[in-house]
Amino acid sequence: MRAFFFTRSRKIESVMALLVIGDIIAIFVMIGIAVGLFFLTPWFLKSRVSGIEIMSGSQTVGRFSLESNRILDVRGILGNTQIRIKDGKASVVSSPCSNKYCIHMGHIGESGGILVCVPNEIIVYSVKKTEDGLDAVSR
Repeated sequence: MRAFFFTRSRKIESVMALLVIGDIIAIFVMIGIAVGLFFLTPWFLKSRVSGIEIMSGSQTVGRFSLESNRILDVRGILGNTQIRIKDGKASVVSSPCSNKYCIHMGHIGESGGILVCVPNEIIVYSVKKTEDGLDAVSR
């Protein structure tokens, strides 16, 4: 048993002897970068959603802000789907479809997302703010 501990401690000592000052500095730099990215990642991923856009079939119904509370009736092929905007979040409240998956999808808000009622052909998706007012630029 005693030989096991001596053998193990010699292995650790030999590994530590192989590390030079450059290796130790590189390890600390990598740890620093990882910690920095851990705290900066939420800032990069913040999506700045300004509102939602609703489509019925292939036609755009409109863009709506998430800042004002309201209930929207959107006409689909099966009937009216009600979409509620409340406290900066949009959700499907009622729909004439049979399975009601769209109601159970939850809500979309500041973090973005999409709500879809496939049988009624209603799509609700988030629209992001841009500083210059452009959605995209192509060259």
